[in-house]
Amino acid sequence: MAVEEYAETYPLEAADFLRYLPGTDCGRCGLASCGAFADGLVDKRCRGADCPELDGRLAEAVDAVLPLMPRILPYDQWMKTVEGPYRAYGEPGPDSPVLVTGNFVETAQVLEDIFLAAGARLHLVIADTHGYSIDNAVEERWFKAANIYAAMNTGGLTRLVRHTELLIPGLAERFRSDVQRVTRWRVEVGPVSGFEIPMYLAARG
Repeated sequence: MAVEEYAETYPLEAADFLRYLPGTDCGRCGLASCGAFADGLVDKRCRGADCPELDGRLAEAVDAVLPLMPRILPYDQWMKTVEGPYRAYGEPGPDSPVLVTGNFVETAQVLEDIFLAAGARLHLVIADTHGYSIDNAVEERWFKAANIYAAMNTGGLTRLVRHTELLIPGLAERFRSDVQRVTRWRVEVGPVSGFEIPMYLAARG
């Protein structure tokens, strides 16, 4: 009898939202503190737009991801992969951020849903992780700097951007130096959860 497995999607917790809230505890949202407001976001009693102190772009990013959580992704033992080493979202320009992910089909689909909902403008490098989700790719050592570099070259990324900065998933933090050494790009470690990416990018400006 087959055993059904599930991919972890890392839904956001109150602490994740709290990093982007103003921290003033002004009460203008109707709640006693920013912590209480963050709890309200998790259980969807609140929206980002309910905080009058929150930057408009951040509020839009929060409200874009709330309807997408939680999400359970079943996958079989064959670990289906997505084709292509590169995707563009929102007609990115030469200064738009470059993100890295793996080629597990469900990971790519979740990220696509997030990016489209948030109206993100970015370049996405899809490295061969042998069909593993990022957490499993890290564990099985399939999050490889050489595969990221190959995807960047095959996808023609260097012709599309004029900066040399990569954003890798927070789960792959321990591979940061390897990726930086092989690609010779500056590597920034991003959020663990894909749902946090729109807020992270909005906060960067």
